[in-house]
Amino acid sequence: MLEFIVYGIFAYGSVLMLLISTQLKEITNTRASSVVRVMWFIPGVICNFILMGSGLNITMTRPASIISNNTIFNETGNIIFIESTNSTAFTHEMFTLSNPIWPVVHLMFGIILIAYIIFQILNLFTKSE
Repeated sequence: MLEFIVYGIFAYGSVLMLLISTQLKEITNTRASSVVRVMWFIPGVICNFILMGSGLNITMTRPASIISNNTIFNETGNIIFIESTNSTAFTHEMFTLSNPIWPVVHLMFGIILIAYIIFQILNLFTKSE
C-alpha cells in the first residue's frame, strides 16, 4: 500500500506543480528553469503510467511470519528436544477501485506531462540565455 501512496504523491504532485506553474505568470521561462521542470516531471510521468498500469484491481502481497514450536517429552515428563521453526507465508490482499475511470485519468495525466516535457525540452534547445 505504501508504494501506491508514494506513486500518488509523485504523480499528483507533478500535476499540481504543472497547474501552479501555468497559473503564475511571473515565473521566468529560462533554460535553467526548463531543466528543473523536466527533472521534476519525468518521475511524475513514470508514476502516472505505473498507476495506470495497476488497473482497477490492485493486488498487494504481504509477508506473514509463522512460528511453530515443537517439544518432545520422554515418559517421565522431562523435555528431550525443543524445535522452533520460523517460516514465511505470503498473504494477498486485493483492492478494487469503485470507479473505472482512474486508469484513463492517469493515462491522460501522463500524456499531458509528456507533452509539457517535450515543450520544455524544445524550450531548452531554442532559448538563448
